[in-house]
Amino acid sequence: MKDLAIGVFDSGVGGLTVASEIMKQMPYEKIYYYADTARVPYGEKTPDEIKGFVNEIIAFLLGEGVKAVIMACNTSSALALTETRKKFDIPVIGVIEPAVLMALSQTREKRIGVIANLATTNSGAYKNKFLENGNGVSVFQQACPMLVPLVERGIVDGEDVKIVLKSYLEPLKAQKIDTLILGCTHYPYLMKPIEEIMGDGVKIVNPAYQAVKDMKSMLEEKNLLSGRGEPPEHKYFVSGERQSFMKTAEKLLGRKL
Repeated sequence: MKDLAIGVFDSGVGGLTVASEIMKQMPYEKIYYYADTARVPYGEKTPDEIKGFVNEIIAFLLGEGVKAVIMACNTSSALALTETRKKFDIPVIGVIEPAVLMALSQTREKRIGVIANLATTNSGAYKNKFLENGNGVSVFQQACPMLVPLVERGIVDGEDVKIVLKSYLEPLKAQKIDTLILGCTHYPYLMKPIEEIMGDGVKIVNPAYQAVKDMKSMLEEKNLLSGRGEPPEHKYFVSGERQSFMKTAEKLLGRKL
């Protein structure tokens, strides 16, 4: 079991932010990454569709040989995490609760913004998780439907990106938030322009870091950390067109796949 892979999946390239964190925090862990590019973006799908996608992908990853899975997709985490944990007998971690706990540890004024896709904001998952864990926190959500298509095409900076981001971020700035959650794993690739727009006074929360930290702790508790002594070879699976994924992924990761 120790030498099986950690499964990571997302609707596209966004979950590579989680894969990158695994490479940093657990360099001897093998990663099997599944990009559901044939059905991206998930933000436009129904809850039942997304739950079906999640079941298919995790079953596929189990067939390939994984010991745990990170749902590197906020929409899946919002809509399918609870049911998935009941259905599959392996550790499964989402990205919403790690983001919420990280934001609560950083906020000073208890005014927290969340940018995400429409399905995630409509699910109420972030607000519900803050109600469970926060004390008098004000949460302001902003749906950002144009961001995932930009990142999927490898467009992560430039004036056009800033114009789109400003249209989403200015309403949150007007609410005087002091902490901003990147509620989609695609968004850390837009970190530079987001930081420029929000300014130094706003803490930016990237859920990938904390989700991987939580996974590492879980694997340690279950004695499932890899016993390898050298970096492993990772595998990438794509439901859609392979070459376009590889081109964008190699650009974002800064390495050959």
